[in-house]
Amino acid sequence: MNILDLEPKRLWYYFNEICKIPHGSENEAGLRDYIIGLAEKFKLRHKRDKIGNLVVYKDGAPQFKSAKTVILQGHMDMVAVSDPKIGWNPSKDPVTPKVAGEWVGACGTSLGADNGIAIAMALAIMEDAKLGPLEFLFTVMEEKGLDGAMALDAGMLVGRTMLNLDSQDEKVLYIGSGGGYGIEANFPIRREPIGRDYAGLNIDISGLKGGHSALVIHEGRANSNKLLARILYAIHLKHEVLLCDINGGSKHNAIPDWAKAAIVVKQGELGNVKEIISDLSLKISKEFKAADPDIKIVAKDAEAKESFGAAASAKLISFLNSSNYGVVSWSREIKGLVQTSTNTAVLTTETGKVNIKFLTRSSMASEMEGVCNVIRSHIELLGLKGETYLDFPIWQPDFDSPLLRLVRKIYKDLYGKEIEPSAIHAGMECGAIGGKIPGADIVSFGPDLFEAHTINEKVRIKSVENCWKLLTKTLENIAKS
Repeated sequence: MNILDLEPKRLWYYFNEICKIPHGSENEAGLRDYIIGLAEKFKLRHKRDKIGNLVVYKDGAPQFKSAKTVILQGHMDMVAVSDPKIGWNPSKDPVTPKVAGEWVGACGTSLGADNGIAIAMALAIMEDAKLGPLEFLFTVMEEKGLDGAMALDAGMLVGRTMLNLDSQDEKVLYIGSGGGYGIEANFPIRREPIGRDYAGLNIDISGLKGGHSALVIHEGRANSNKLLARILYAIHLKHEVLLCDINGGSKHNAIPDWAKAAIVVKQGELGNVKEIISDLSLKISKEFKAADPDIKIVAKDAEAKESFGAAASAKLISFLNSSNYGVVSWSREIKGLVQTSTNTAVLTTETGKVNIKFLTRSSMASEMEGVCNVIRSHIELLGLKGETYLDFPIWQPDFDSPLLRLVRKIYKDLYGKEIEPSAIHAGMECGAIGGKIPGADIVSFGPDLFEAHTINEKVRIKSVENCWKLLTKTLENIAKS
């Protein structure tokens, strides 16, 4: 089946058009221009703020002009990742969606249903719907760290009722989200020449599931940066190991799914080092057999001319091995909700330094502060200072929200069952936007979306149709109220 044959047809038409336009974080200009072109075609006003967020205004139909203004909100950017074998350039190449049974996925890349489906819903409504006054808010750089929402010029908005369309479970109505705090350390390195009695070795870890660090961190998936640190520390306990290069992970908001290190050890110890790696690789495979079954750890001989030096290598390896990853605590108020987690997200060797990024998430500000202070303490033991690279607010649940009551009623009328209000561990733009709009009433819903931020991303076709019905019925009800 072709994607253009799916229902609702205009929604899927616009999603297919969105897939043709590269729109990774900080590369949203093409998609924004496309939306502006449609707004002008439909004779709708629009405004853009300094950071690049876009608002399109649609007046209410004559019979609904006095209805309250509703904001429909989604983000224009996607996490653009691909299978390295296909040679995909996210800044130039389109996404190719494909229908597979009850799902839509992509061909070797992330799909961008997060949040392209929301944009497609908005465009389909912008095109034709005769409802009350609407403000379509399209934000930028959500995936980078909610940058667009944090810098939003809220003066562009009149509405105080907002439907965010960036959730990933049709059965849940989100009314709260975690905050996040990113800390980075820059570990200084000075390269030194390597003696003749040393041998080089490249360690490559791949095949991990990875995934969004808020949505799947409770599943016990492996963290490639932590696996690499564990292997390096096991070698360090028995042999001198000199780092030449170390990198891992690509996104601060994802569980890293790859890591690489170039090391040197003494020639006579190379065989023992390979045995340590082989033995630990088997143990790791058994440990993660259920949660992450396709881990590959490969060590190959290599040439190397310079290293970070013995002292710096030992210090960095110990630091990375002691860093935390995973669930810290669970909410005692909302069953099944991770309250606090932390992730050793990205390692990057740069000129004169290794940059290390950590991201802590929580729905409790005091606990997040405590975990972040532990990270800072570890960094200070290196004689360094932890720098903040990201800070986004918690969205506190409001179980008395009128909008919540309305959407729950409509869902039950449509499908004969309850949709449960909940909160999500991930950071959402609702917190940042709601903080800028006094008295904002916000809920978030969306279709079933699996493996976001990976090449296995897919969205369930039927749930897209169900969410479309929920959205349009909600807007109709608000217009008539």
